[in-house]
Amino acid sequence: MILQKLHEYHSRLVREGNTQIPSFGFSVEKVWYEIELRSDGSFVFNPIFDTEGSRKIAKSLLVPLHSKRSGARPDPFFLCDNSKFVLGVGYPEDDEKTQPPIECHRKYKELFQTVCGDSENPEVQAVLRFFEVLRPDCISEVPGWTDDIIGRFLVFRVSGMRHYVHESPGIRELWMDFIGSNEEAHVGRCMISGEIGTITRIHDPIKGVRGGQSTGGTIVGFNDVAFWSYGGKSDETRFLNAPVGESVAAGYVAALNYLLRRGSSQMLLLNDTTLVFWSEAPAIIEPIFGDLIDPIDNGEADSDLMARIYNYLQSLRSGKMPADFQNSEETEFYILALSPNNARISIRDWLVSTVEKMSEHIGLYWREMMLIHDGSHFPEFPGIRMLLTQMAPLNDMKRIPPSWEGWLLRSILEGKCFPEPFLTAIFNRIRSGGHLSYPRISLIKAMLIRNYGKEVAMQLDWHNSSTGYRMGMLFAALEKAQRDASGPGLKATIRDRYFNAASSTPERVFPVLMKLSQSHLSKSGNIWDDQLITRVMSEISVFPKTLPLAEQGMFAIGYYHMKNEIYSKRNNQEVEDEGTN
Repeated sequence: MILQKLHEYHSRLVREGNTQIPSFGFSVEKVWYEIELRSDGSFVFNPIFDTEGSRKIAKSLLVPLHSKRSGARPDPFFLCDNSKFVLGVGYPEDDEKTQPPIECHRKYKELFQTVCGDSENPEVQAVLRFFEVLRPDCISEVPGWTDDIIGRFLVFRVSGMRHYVHESPGIRELWMDFIGSNEEAHVGRCMISGEIGTITRIHDPIKGVRGGQSTGGTIVGFNDVAFWSYGGKSDETRFLNAPVGESVAAGYVAALNYLLRRGSSQMLLLNDTTLVFWSEAPAIIEPIFGDLIDPIDNGEADSDLMARIYNYLQSLRSGKMPADFQNSEETEFYILALSPNNARISIRDWLVSTVEKMSEHIGLYWREMMLIHDGSHFPEFPGIRMLLTQMAPLNDMKRIPPSWEGWLLRSILEGKCFPEPFLTAIFNRIRSGGHLSYPRISLIKAMLIRNYGKEVAMQLDWHNSSTGYRMGMLFAALEKAQRDASGPGLKATIRDRYFNAASSTPERVFPVLMKLSQSHLSKSGNIWDDQLITRVMSEISVFPKTLPLAEQGMFAIGYYHMKNEIYSKRNNQEVEDEGTN
């Protein structure tokens, strides 16, 4: 189903006239230099890459198909290849480890002559003249030469022409005739389209998966006899294990490479997982989905776009479907999670939903996460990467189990309960010296509502009778009394020393803290602190021996709510009035 949906997405992009998506027989590759062919038979090298500061960025061009190649004697590509094939020039060690550059160049010329045959096309003749005048041993004397060209991909352009040679309609036609005349092709039924046609032997590489090989990886492939369960009698028939038509294979690969392209708005990187997403038909949610589950303003994003996304988040959180989404509610939406596995690509997760259901679940998630902000640097809508980081030891997301990314994603997008290890991980971070940060408390709140059916308000709730919640409120009030008694010179509060024990074994800790608070109240003389502690204590009849994990979560939220209320800009009388309502 995954390959089928990717193939359909490719067909949709082609119908829409997307110029970045290659059709059958072509692929998008990164090219660094052009060889300008002059009328007198000479040539020069021109850089075509872009720069960002000191960094060079190759130009992405639609070129004749670059299929996967490996081994010590790889085949050449047509009209776009690296310096070994195009010029017969490689690194000094290439002669020892792989086939010599001069042999690569010979094969490159043979492929060109085979494809173009006896064509009288002027651009074909210009390339043939290039082969005649090229002297690999004197390449450094050619204008524009630099050692940076070695190993880079190059294309041809005839002087005076705006297009590259491979873009010439006549040469494209020659190339299509060539790839359609493969006598060794196997004809069969494609398992994706159901049509009879040529079955592809090797699926082209997929590039852009974080942590994957720079040459790309494959989703479909069989490299051992043990895997040749269908018709696998020899190396020449192993591809029949998963018979996919050439055009379908080219389509799904092109679509996936398009989603994984540099700067793609339909890709999200989560640790070692690369997430891509697309919709069945054009929908406004398609390019902004990543921002809805992981909204991050890096200061460089378009301010109007960020304002729109914030409005979408506000609408979803309030339970309203944004107006822009309403014309595509029934449109199917797909999410594919990939991770590297040597030369292969692993499917980590696959989700299928509709725009309406996806929006409902995202809105529910943000409602459950909604919490009064404490004024810290954390954003109002903490994204999934931030939440994973807040659960990780040393705030290093690489230290959490890889499966957690998928668990969190499914909890959000399918409305499922959050995994229990999340709550344990958050408390482990808090107990090991971490802060009760806004993202951590928000996730605790969402888990208590969804997993335990707790009623948790957005801000301080004097009517909440949860034992853990009242304990947390009391702890914050006792900390306030200590601060008022000690003044600005206080370096550590009872939170630093007693929070972990108070939230798990109140009976052992709170009698000590209550006795200590009498000294603090006597020293500060703050009547409001005394009244606040008394009001909180009025709902507490006994300090429980222990608090289960869910009540420890309520403790953390009660502490957060009370502390945020105490140190808000509202005066003490306003807080007192709220407590009596």
